[in-house]
Amino acid sequence: MKGDLTFFSDGISEDISWYMVGDRHIQGKPDFLAALEQMKDGKAAELIIHKIITHGREGTVDGELTMADGERYAYCDLYEFSGAKGKGARSIQSYVIEI
Repeated sequence: MKGDLTFFSDGISEDISWYMVGDRHIQGKPDFLAALEQMKDGKAAELIIHKIITHGREGTVDGELTMADGERYAYCDLYEFSGAKGKGARSIQSYVIEI
C-alpha cells in the first residue's frame, strides 16, 4: 500500500510468478518490481484485511482496497512461499473485482 519496493524485493524469490487472473502473468523479480513501480501512481486510501490464512508454505489474504479516487476493489491473493517460514514468496495468484 505504501509502495515500498525494497520491502517487496526482500520478500520474493528471483523466479517469482505473479498471475493476475483475467489480466496478465508476470514472471521474474525484475518484471515483478517493474509492475509494482507502474502501480505506484494509483494511490490507496484504505486497506481492509478480512482474513489471513496460512498453512505450511502457503498463505491467503482477502479484503478490500479503496483508492484515493474512491474506486473500491475486493481482492484475494494466494501465496506460495519457498519455505514454511514464509520467507521468499515464489508465486502469487491475485483475484481483483471492482465493487
